[in-house]
Amino acid sequence: MREGIMPTADAPGLSWAAQQLRMNGIAVLGDDLLPRAKVEAIREHFLERLERYAAANPQNRGANRFYMDIPFEPPFDDPEVYANPQVLSVVREIIGLDIYLGIYGSDTPLPGSDYQAVHQDVPLLFPELPLAHPPQMIIANLILVDVTEENGPMEFWPGGTHYMPSKMEMGKLAAEMPPMRLLPKAGTFLVRDPRAWHRGTPNRSTQPRPTISFCYMRSWYRHEMPTPRIERSRYEQLSPEDQKLFRFSHR
Repeated sequence: MREGIMPTADAPGLSWAAQQLRMNGIAVLGDDLLPRAKVEAIREHFLERLERYAAANPQNRGANRFYMDIPFEPPFDDPEVYANPQVLSVVREIIGLDIYLGIYGSDTPLPGSDYQAVHQDVPLLFPELPLAHPPQMIIANLILVDVTEENGPMEFWPGGTHYMPSKMEMGKLAAEMPPMRLLPKAGTFLVRDPRAWHRGTPNRSTQPRPTISFCYMRSWYRHEMPTPRIERSRYEQLSPEDQKLFRFSHR
């Protein structure tokens, strides 16, 4: 198994990060994009909310693995978080300037989680064709704890799996291809093409491994999951740029 962390992009290297994203389906933006105190505050609030959610809802992403929507309230309603300039710079280089934030959620393996099946997060728009199309959306994952071999790191199959046609025996082929297991630090953003093959691995630690997901979509694309919900009064307090980002979310 091939393990490691892909090249990290600093501010002058964002075009290089976009090239990595185009080539491998994923790019890593370093753990210094947010103040450490902000990441810790988000993690604390997130884990409190996750504990309540997991106690009241069944697991929904496999054994001991939970998807949970993120509310648009402090500390999650921070533009430095959902509209980080460096992240959006890379996203817009790939899918253009006219984007919106269509999903604001999370995926967390708890202790005892298992391997996920190798999968893509979105289907191809034209599955009848023997080739892929440009991405309709890009996902940015904010890592909230240091990822280790024990707490359920994500595995990716880089090198063009996001360009594979849909009629592929994904599980069989992935078993013959070496994945990349990423071990990013808390505060890192993983910016990825959701069509790139990936899976979660077992969390053998004693703590959750939380990740927040921001799904940025081309203006014309609609996903089956509901968009974030923002009260009209709160929406009107946003900057014009952020209002455009959430233009399908206000009540």
